[in-house]
Amino acid sequence: MGVASMKHPITGAMYIDQDGSVRVEHKGQTGLFRENGSWIEGELRSADPLMCKWIAGHKFGDTVPFRNQRLQANSGMGRPQGSKESDSK
Repeated sequence: MGVASMKHPITGAMYIDQDGSVRVEHKGQTGLFRENGSWIEGELRSADPLMCKWIAGHKFGDTVPFRNQRLQANSGMGRPQGSKESDSK
């Protein structure tokens, strides 16, 4: 599997997965951040926490209980809660 990376749409900074942390490269400076966007080391001291979560977050194939629960909750496939099949005819 390749390394996850993405260019920030506003700042142009590159966000790169680095073994569960995120390396951010911007205008010749770098910084290392946790999944929640908190700083670990480097010249860059701030990063977009949503981008960090997106890049370093759980990957496909991980066992993520909340993801499984969400899929089960959405198994109605677009039908509003409380509606019956006979209501849509």
